[in-house]
Amino acid sequence: YQQVLTLVKNFYAEDTEKKYKLFGKRYAKGVLLYGVPGTGKTTLIKEIARTCSDMYGAITFFVKDIDDFTYMLSIFRQVCQDQKIIAVFEDCEDTVRSYKQEFLQYLDGASSEDNLLSIFTTNHFDKLPDAFTKRPGRLSELVEITVPNGEVRRNFIENFVPESYKAEFDLDKAVELTDGMTIDFVTEFVSSHVINQIPMEDLAERLSAMIKR
Repeated sequence: YQQVLTLVKNFYAEDTEKKYKLFGKRYAKGVLLYGVPGTGKTTLIKEIARTCSDMYGAITFFVKDIDDFTYMLSIFRQVCQDQKIIAVFEDCEDTVRSYKQEFLQYLDGASSEDNLLSIFTTNHFDKLPDAFTKRPGRLSELVEITVPNGEVRRNFIENFVPESYKAEFDLDKAVELTDGMTIDFVTEFVSSHVINQIPMEDLAERLSAMIKR
């Protein structure tokens, strides 16, 4: 989470756009998040979208059709030319292969869009074409999302637990008992404990058994 958030903060830093323009580049960035299912890519993106909305006023679009999005974006820009936009393409492997040329044109800047951050996710990095992942300038960052360590789990849980429950929530125990869990499982652990008042030890045993199946 922190690595991706740092990437986003650097992109939206005050002097970044000027640096892009110095090199004659459009102010846009493409990031690919990849990893096995359940590592929390969708959860991560939602947190990034919320943070960017709060900090920078960015608007996030979850894109299913590249042609529809580029058309909508061109209309939107006529009204809000300088609006910061995050475009999210989840589970992009099939769409990228089916609409390869459209995606490559999008990443190469055919639409000449500025203030545009594109985030792609996939569970199957090996299914993506080399033209998408290995061409400099198309994707600025490739970030593998793995099973989180203790520090990452602590940061995530601390942000995820509602403010009104933090005083009574045992953060140290939660971090300890979620060792080896993906973000999806950590999310279930925390929400089930807070909402249903299920003891942490029981939840850890139940969720660990699901992981081992």
